[in-house]
Amino acid sequence: AAAAAAATAVAAAAKKVEEAAAAAAAAKKKAEEEAAAAAAAAAKQKAAEEEAAAVAAAAKKKADEEAAAVAAAKKKREEEEAAAAAAAATAVAAAAKKVEEAAAAAAAAKKKAEEEAAAAAAAAAKQKAAEEEAAAVAAAAKKKADEEAAAVAAAKKKREEEEAAAAAAA
Repeated sequence: AAAAAAATAVAAAAKKVEEAAAAAAAAKKKAEEEAAAAAAAAAKQKAAEEEAAAVAAAAKKKADEEAAAVAAAKKKREEEEAAAAAAAATAVAAAAKKVEEAAAAAAAAKKKAEEEAAAAAAAAAKQKAAEEEAAAVAAAAKKKADEEAAAVAAAKKKREEEEAAAAAAA
């Protein structure tokens, strides 16, 4: 019975050793797979980092080129603005000169119109005075003519009376 118990214990111990060996082999396999996966992940990360560095370098180059283009465009715009400002200043000066000339011409035209209006007023006053004088002369002439006509009529009447008296005397 003791021998049987010992045999059972040995068999159990042998089984435990096998199980432990199998577990160790499985653990080793799992560790190797994890190491391989980690190596693959590291390679993938390195490739990603290199790609990111290349993308960053390309982006920086593009940004530098765009910055240079922006600077060139800004310089061109500033030159164009300066040219436009100079042209505008010239145009403003020309417009101001035209305005001054137009104002001078308007002032001259106003002065001429005022002189012509004054001359017309003087001519109208002269004409009115001439008309009044002519009316006065005409009235005086009519009065004189009326007086002469009355004198002629009186003389005619006196002569007729004298002729009638002479006829009566005869």
